[in-house]
Amino acid sequence: MRVSKSHQAGSATTFVIIAVILVAATIGGIYFVVQRGDQARKDQAASRLAEQQAAQKAVDAKNAQAAAAAAAANKAAATKSSSSTVATSTAQNATDLPTTGPELNIVRFLAIGLLVGTLTSFVLSRRGLKRPL
Repeated sequence: MRVSKSHQAGSATTFVIIAVILVAATIGGIYFVVQRGDQARKDQAASRLAEQQAAQKAVDAKNAQAAAAAAAANKAAATKSSSSTVATSTAQNATDLPTTGPELNIVRFLAIGLLVGTLTSFVLSRRGLKRPL
């Protein structure tokens, strides 16, 4: 009588290699997203700075024109005009706040979920090997 054994057991090294590949891909993805986010924030800050500088130049040009016109007409009117323009400029700059978001947290939760899923799959497969086929 011939007895044949079925060797359908998975290799632990296969699961470890796949887990390492998934972890490396997840870490690479997180690094890529963080770098893109940092670059986007730097680009956004640079564009805001350029907009603020352009607005400040426009305000300075208006102040210079108003001061020249008012100096010719009346010296008292010139000081009143420049003080109101400076107050408006200060109020506009105070309302600009940086934007933030939860995109980094989402990536972290995704990475943790992938790691937990991989470990769960490995444990369940090892338990399945202990049961008779």
